[in-house]
Amino acid sequence: MKSIITSILGMAVLAVLPITTFASTYQYVNTDGNVQSTVANSASDALLVSNLGANSGVMLVSSSNVVFQTNVPVNTIGVGSNTYAYVNTNGNIQYVNANSPAQALTVSNLGANSGVMAI
Repeated sequence: MKSIITSILGMAVLAVLPITTFASTYQYVNTDGNVQSTVANSASDALLVSNLGANSGVMLVSSSNVVFQTNVPVNTIGVGSNTYAYVNTNGNIQYVNANSPAQALTVSNLGANSGVMAI
């Protein structure tokens, strides 16, 4: 009987293991303007959190192979001296200089679920 229970528990652990193995940690800005973390299997799943801010996207913070580059062309809005990264409509990371995050959010090619991140 003990070996049967052990076998069942072992199979249950193996059944759950692939689900948790591929989960990653994402950060986002909530409706109160605070940075929060969530664990999800994909960025699309992470976007389903109930308190996602209106202009927030999600950012992979574990298992990330994304590297922000420093010597790339940067768009400038006004005379801003702060550089922000965002994802454009083609899914590529772009950079913009702006006075504030609100101003950076006015770029014409901002992706539907992208926010901006000061870098």
